[in-house]
Amino acid sequence: MKVTLGATKYNYYNLDYNKVYYTDNTFYSYEKNELDDIPSINNISDKLLKAVCYIHNNKDRSNFDKEICSYLYYWIGDALFASFDNTFFDKVISILYQDLRYSDQCKLCEPIYREINKTDFQKIKLMHDFSSDYRNYKIHLANSNATCNANYKNDLYNYVDNYKKFYIYCQIEQKKDKHCEEFHKFFGDKKYGELSTLSCVIEGTSRRIELLSDKGD
Repeated sequence: MKVTLGATKYNYYNLDYNKVYYTDNTFYSYEKNELDDIPSINNISDKLLKAVCYIHNNKDRSNFDKEICSYLYYWIGDALFASFDNTFFDKVISILYQDLRYSDQCKLCEPIYREINKTDFQKIKLMHDFSSDYRNYKIHLANSNATCNANYKNDLYNYVDNYKKFYIYCQIEQKKDKHCEEFHKFFGDKKYGELSTLSCVIEGTSRRIELLSDKGD
């Protein structure tokens, strides 16, 4: 089975490795100066600004998909929480989104949460990524004997295992945490049986099992 790059990996890759810069150097310098006042993100400030630039510079393209806004938010949050826990999150988000919120007199991208702790963020990001990749998984794994590589299987296992935990906590126990609100948004119209049973066999494994079975005969 040939596995194509999932939506999350594709979009996060573009945000990671884009090579664009603001055409408005004045605004870029303004945001850069504000971010430079936060020492804990000095090593990633350029990377953050380039990602915002990537969105801003592509907004006028006919094929611009506003879904990229959610990927931008989770990509930024992932980078920020790798640098600190909860400190300065809302401040950095405000700086980065000031140009995106009202671009050319219209809203381009809004932050999903301005204030959020690291634990809730990581749970919600995982839900977002799984729900975004679910359609691809459903197609790739339509065959019960679908094969995959080790990285694919590990990603899938992590998604499914956490989904089951979220389902019990949010759906069965009916908790009202912030991440449970998002759980219902992401998975409310999807069937538990389909999501919880997604699986694949590492390439070569099924063939080895067949050979061992033949030897046993």
